[in-house]
Amino acid sequence: MALQPDFGMFVLYSSLTAFLLYAGGVALRPLMATAGALVPIGGLLLLAAPYRLGRLLAFINPAAYRETYGYQVYQSLIAIGSGGVWGRGLGASRAKLFYLPAAHNDFAFAVVGEETGLIGSLVLVGLLAWLVALGFKVAVRAPDRLGALYALGASFILGFQALLNLGVVVGVLPVTGLTLPFVSYGGSSLAVTLALCGLILGVARAAEAVQPSRAVEVAR
Repeated sequence: MALQPDFGMFVLYSSLTAFLLYAGGVALRPLMATAGALVPIGGLLLLAAPYRLGRLLAFINPAAYRETYGYQVYQSLIAIGSGGVWGRGLGASRAKLFYLPAAHNDFAFAVVGEETGLIGSLVLVGLLAWLVALGFKVAVRAPDRLGALYALGASFILGFQALLNLGVVVGVLPVTGLTLPFVSYGGSSLAVTLALCGLILGVARAAEAVQPSRAVEVAR
């Protein structure tokens, strides 16, 4: 995955692997050692693709690259700022029509911020956080360790991907190319998101099926 143009997906699934290994009982020290060994490789991957290096430089010095590599983030911040507290109104975004590239996928949250303002943005972030919290709650109640890891992994992907996307849109992370679950346009992205939710629901259903039998055993 690291050799493909989608470097953000490589970061996402590498983080998922480390998270599941730690949740599965692997000691933290070897994980940290592995992560440290991968840092030089990440640097080489950045240097191997000029656009990746450009995105990093634009993140470090946005003003110097706002007409090139930092253009998307610059326009995204303008869109969010113009939304104010209550927003321009649904469908009234100007950035998505004239200024903001990828307004329908990677930077969809900027349009949400412009049209619904701070209030709508907080509601959306709250709903995503609530969904992830429910996923972790399902993991705690899973009937077995495998089910718990399934729910943890699915919840982590949804939450971490949303966090990376939101961080990019508001300018606190370099551009990664990751979509926002349930919001960004894309059939494959939506299909994967729904599959992850289905995985969490499957674990929840299995937990509910086990709980009555446990109650009967306790009663006996």
